[in-house]
Amino acid sequence: MGNSTSESTGFNFQHFVTQVFKNCEADKTAASKYKRCNLERTEHYAWPLLSSHGVKLTNPVQLSIAKLIASSIAYESGSQNGHLSLGRALKELNQEIQSAETRLLLLIGCDSSLELCKMLPSVIRLLQSKGIRIDYVRLCMDLFFYDKSPSSIRTRWAEDFYSYSSSDKELSK
Repeated sequence: MGNSTSESTGFNFQHFVTQVFKNCEADKTAASKYKRCNLERTEHYAWPLLSSHGVKLTNPVQLSIAKLIASSIAYESGSQNGHLSLGRALKELNQEIQSAETRLLLLIGCDSSLELCKMLPSVIRLLQSKGIRIDYVRLCMDLFFYDKSPSSIRTRWAEDFYSYSSSDKELSK
């Protein structure tokens, strides 16, 4: 999973995320279309943009993931991808609000990437409101491969959340 391109579809996650960030920064109209793409009744406004990034509009899983990632990036305050995995981002959030662990448990209890795409917008908006920047390339890959290997992705998110690091030691002093 270290490769940022899916061999089965040729979809390049890194390119997709980079292009969405660039489009949002350069074009307010594009950013507006991306923001609207996670709503079923207005998603069609973003179809030309998503399609130009290699998203297969006829693939419901790929389309749902692309809509989630694109709309999340459009609401992002920064102009570059973050660096935190979903589990690590929730761990940082847990230092501010205690319900972060509950959110993680709800997410890892999802049965499919489509279910995750429905639950994640509120979690991502909460992370964004606290200035916690996630790695959208990693999240895109996790969602894309979730249906093939849910156990390994769930375990990694949980490990990222529950792991003890040297920065945790500094926080406890």
